[in-house]
Amino acid sequence: MAYGVNGPFGLLPTRTLGSATWNGQSSSYFIDVTAGNLFVGDPVKAMANGAIQPAAAGDVALGVFVGCRYIVSNATVNDPQWYSFWLNGTSLRANTVPIALVVDDPSTIFAAQVNAAGNLVQTNMFNTINWAASAGNQLLGQSQYTLDFATLGTAANLNFKMLTLQPSPNNAPNQPFNVAEGIINNHFIRPGAVGV
Repeated sequence: MAYGVNGPFGLLPTRTLGSATWNGQSSSYFIDVTAGNLFVGDPVKAMANGAIQPAAAGDVALGVFVGCRYIVSNATVNDPQWYSFWLNGTSLRANTVPIALVVDDPSTIFAAQVNAAGNLVQTNMFNTINWAASAGNQLLGQSQYTLDFATLGTAANLNFKMLTLQPSPNNAPNQPFNVAEGIINNHFIRPGAVGV
């Protein structure tokens, strides 16, 4: 990843609390086919219809989208195919649904880039911050979500709790577009979270 350069990548799972390496584990959820596009690295939220959709600033998140599988309407095989993104309006085979893979472990630590509104410094660590949604990159299937520096604070309802700057000599404090590591602050699966 290029530090100091405006190159958002959404939320990238790196490890779990306790420093265990993230092993690629994810869970399957239905996609709300009318609720918006999804790209690898996009945070998602649970819906009352039993599906997921992209999570906006301030939403209680279920986890982070890392891909999906579905059968398109003109497919020549009946097996769901793997895709790195979901586009609203995709035509599906009759009586099938798209399934998202979501990193939903509340102890997962994610890396995310701060936007152009400011540079993160050491004293920002352990603060909370909202993410900012942006249209994903269809060529790469990659999220363009960033951390919104303008929302930096200590409020309990902000999306992301920063723990540290991602360790790298090129990711120094007070550098433009630096990368923080942290956890989803308001996680749907944590005990005490309300249902939808």
